[in-house]
Amino acid sequence: MSSIRRFNGIVLVVSTILCNLAADSGETVGVEVLCGTFR
Repeated sequence: MSSIRRFNGIVLVVSTILCNLAADSGETVGVEVLCGTFR
């Protein structure tokens, strides 16, 4: 079970980074998808 929790943590971190990158690039559609899906 701990491996699943760790995987979810990694996904959360990666999605947050991608969300920030999309926001910096001004890609509003990507921000909606990346930020809205995992948060």
